[in-house]
Amino acid sequence: MVLVNSKKGESFFENIKQSINFFSTPIEVAIKGNPALTNPLKLYDKNRKSFFNDIDTLTFNEAISNNSNASYTYKTNLFKKITNAIKGRINFIIFIIKQAQFSPKAIFQTICYSGIRNILKYKGIICTPHCTINISKSAEIKLNGILLLGEKTRFPSSKLETRLLVASGGKLSILNDISIGYGGNIEVHENANLIFHGKKFLSRSGSNIGMTIICADNIEIGPDFIAGRNIHIRDTNGGHYINLPDYKNTKPVKIGEKVWLCESCVIMPGAHIGDGAVVGAKAFVTSTVPSRTLVAGIPAQVIHQNIEWKY
Repeated sequence: MVLVNSKKGESFFENIKQSINFFSTPIEVAIKGNPALTNPLKLYDKNRKSFFNDIDTLTFNEAISNNSNASYTYKTNLFKKITNAIKGRINFIIFIIKQAQFSPKAIFQTICYSGIRNILKYKGIICTPHCTINISKSAEIKLNGILLLGEKTRFPSSKLETRLLVASGGKLSILNDISIGYGGNIEVHENANLIFHGKKFLSRSGSNIGMTIICADNIEIGPDFIAGRNIHIRDTNGGHYINLPDYKNTKPVKIGEKVWLCESCVIMPGAHIGDGAVVGAKAFVTSTVPSRTLVAGIPAQVIHQNIEWKY
């Protein structure tokens, strides 16, 4: 993470930004309540002045010997620690209000589905306007990060609905921060399990507009997942049976680390996508995609191997 906090730093960053991969993040999210990023602790030594006076006239060992009682301790100001903690939480609340665009309903949804305790720990389901949420009382929600639901960047005034369903016995796990673009539809059916690992090394993880996930069994989406517009992931055929050998209505889906799903691709039941893979636009995936490959077509086939990509 890079904090640009001076004109000189800004000038330096402008000179190098063309050669690096970066993503701007609001400061209230970046600091995440870590006061050391903005107010580093000060090293205090009561004999520091005496030591530097002696080093001018004595050998190093003699100066050390004369100041052997020097104690290096961190001077902590309790008032500043409390103030920084309060500022961090206030900044996070401001972030929530901005994402909600001052909508009372969106703010209420965030509080209702996240809980005050999680919000104070910089975790929760952060709602934007026009979110429809249905979470069963018997569902299990694990929040170890932020789920930004219905993120709106280029069209903040859009009224396109974003939906989240977690049915009875369903489990939704947010292991780190992830954003779902507006127009998304996330469904976790009865006794199903959906896991988002969220961002790890990339500056963000999540989807563009219109992602659909239908989970009736088990779907696991690995760290640093990136999805284009209108992609579709499902582990179920919706109860529609076909007379085929070894046919199953549901099969688990696993998407590895740093996978890029391009626009309008479809990930079907039983698909396993390896780490670092890229699924091309409108590809139809029904089986295993090897790690670090580019696949495309219907059904998806390997086009290139040993690829690298950056966001």
